[in-house]
Amino acid sequence: MNEEKITYQCENVLITVSNPKNATNLVRLAAMITTPRATLHVLNITKSTYLIKGSREWRKGSQLVIKASHYANQLNRIAMPLAKTSTSISKSIITTSKELNADLIILGWFSYVTPLSVESSEIIDNVLRDSPCDTAVCKFRDNILKIEKILIPTTEKIDERTLMFADHILKQTGATGELIHVVMKSSESEQKKAQKLLENIAENFVCPVNKRIITSRSVVEGLIKASEKEDLILIEANPEWVFNEFLFGRIVDRVAEKTQCSVVIFEARKISTPTWSKFFFRGIKRKIIIFLNKFLNIFKLF
Repeated sequence: MNEEKITYQCENVLITVSNPKNATNLVRLAAMITTPRATLHVLNITKSTYLIKGSREWRKGSQLVIKASHYANQLNRIAMPLAKTSTSISKSIITTSKELNADLIILGWFSYVTPLSVESSEIIDNVLRDSPCDTAVCKFRDNILKIEKILIPTTEKIDERTLMFADHILKQTGATGELIHVVMKSSESEQKKAQKLLENIAENFVCPVNKRIITSRSVVEGLIKASEKEDLILIEANPEWVFNEFLFGRIVDRVAEKTQCSVVIFEARKISTPTWSKFFFRGIKRKIIIFLNKFLNIFKLF
């Protein structure tokens, strides 16, 4: 436990809401992980469309934003409602986050990503790629009323900001945090290596954390089993962008799909710029997937 560590700043939060069922959970989580000094900017973006339908959708979005903002006020948080119309939802989120100088973007996520459903998650994909600040993507299993136990999976390359964010959440919620590392070999050398890793990672925390090593035939299976009695998994995104269908990384996507507790997938703000080739292949992949989606939708009509 290190009292001299730099603490995570989370005073200016952008929450994107689009589904009434998820909006309350997103605002409640944001209130849980912030102090009363924080400002929660509650944003809904309507995709530009023809006038009558667009106007109707904008009114629905505005009502959702007002309702979510009032709920944030009830939780003793300053809330600023924002309702916008844009041809690109993801670009509007990025632009708004820059205008607000946001510390964190919070988004909701429902679907498991497969090759033919990436189009529906393209907004998250683009935000993760271009966000000027940290991003937390939340998948709720139920109404998140309180957080008492948080599972924090670890890797050798876990980002320092992810650990800062995890420590911040533990401090704000008072939850018990558990660092976990899954090994697929029960050898003494692997156990010692894992123990050393957990000890080094624990030094980044001000809040006390428990440490656990699990032996499993797969990382996904080990994390699913470990999360059975947890309220929340806080896991770092590990994007495998180019030649596969996973949004956050193979392990992260499968854990989010199969676990019975809520999940927060954290992506630290980007420091380096991706290479042109990565953008090139991602663009080609997306075009192919969108084409296949449209083809299948046409096929279903017959």
